[in-house]
Amino acid sequence: MKTILKFALLLLVFSLLPLAGTVEAAGVKPPAFGSSNPISIQTVTIEVSKTYDVTTTREYDWTVTKQANVSELTLSPGQSYLVNYTVVADVSGWEDTGAYASGTITITNPVSSIATFWFVGVTESLPGAIVDCPAPEYVSPGETLTCTYTAAITGEVPPINYATIEYQYPEGESHTVVAQANAAITANEIDECAYVTDSLAGPLGQVCVGAAPATFTYSYLLTAPEMGCGIFYLNNTAMLEELDTHEFSNAMWTVVYNVPCGGCTLTPGYWKTHSSYGPAPYDATWAMVPPSGENSPFYSNNKTWYQMLWMNVAGGNAYIRLSHAYIAARLNQYNGADVSVISGTLAQAETFLQNYNYWSILNKTVRAQMTSLASTLDQYNNGYIGPGHCSE
Repeated sequence: MKTILKFALLLLVFSLLPLAGTVEAAGVKPPAFGSSNPISIQTVTIEVSKTYDVTTTREYDWTVTKQANVSELTLSPGQSYLVNYTVVADVSGWEDTGAYASGTITITNPVSSIATFWFVGVTESLPGAIVDCPAPEYVSPGETLTCTYTAAITGEVPPINYATIEYQYPEGESHTVVAQANAAITANEIDECAYVTDSLAGPLGQVCVGAAPATFTYSYLLTAPEMGCGIFYLNNTAMLEELDTHEFSNAMWTVVYNVPCGGCTLTPGYWKTHSSYGPAPYDATWAMVPPSGENSPFYSNNKTWYQMLWMNVAGGNAYIRLSHAYIAARLNQYNGADVSVISGTLAQAETFLQNYNYWSILNKTVRAQMTSLASTLDQYNNGYIGPGHCSE
């Protein structure tokens, strides 16, 4: 009888053994492994990746600035001065509105894994994001789970977006892994281009964001009135129009130029370059030199006034130096400058220039006198004495 009881007990134990393999861990759904035999779990980190696409409306703001190489001038009547202007158009900022993010989160159980895991869920770093995953679901080795998400973004678009993925293995151990992606922004651009015009130069051109800042340059020949004296103003404005919203901005530059009633003086360097031979614009004062303007003979030198002014003061030639200072002073006088402060100097200089020429051999006393007269006339021409110097 004891033998029979032992045998019956053994049968009962063996009949209960298959049930031991189907006991579930608390709170964890068992994987569909197709077998109730115990499994040895090898944990392998899952592979995750994500995308982060943002569409937004971006409106650009523009600014325009303007400047010139001068803001104040002193000019003689009819004198011209070349003013060089620079206009710069640039993006001053932008605003993104209506930003909307979307993307995918891809979760892969690598083939190298021998463990099936239970996907728990995804947490998105974007506030208010809606995540859509075919979960909860078991992911076997070599399988991939793809989630999608969307989010409306208020304020500045975060440059990086994060997703935290939580998963479990059958024995109940929880794990997390983080995926990140940089924002790929597609912007519906407003005012990405602007057009620039100028009240003096007219149309300057169009500039777009990719080419900003854009610099436009031009020159304007300012000419003082032939008659009258006083303070004058040259105002001009650069205008920028944003091409979508048609908003305008502008920048002004003013050149204040004084035409002294007593005239002003210019240097030999000005007069030698402003004859009819150029290279600078012609100054009609040259026509006042008797008897034939710039081509009038300069005393007994076999040179014209113009040619004499261009002669090189080689070796400190006192006659040529005095000639340069005298010619400039006389032209300043013809141009309306007051010469009362140098009237005696002009008379003495003229006497020397008539009685000698540029190849004369000068004694020490004559050379010193010519040099002194030239120095006084140079001070007058440069504005240190007399009515003052004109802008050149």
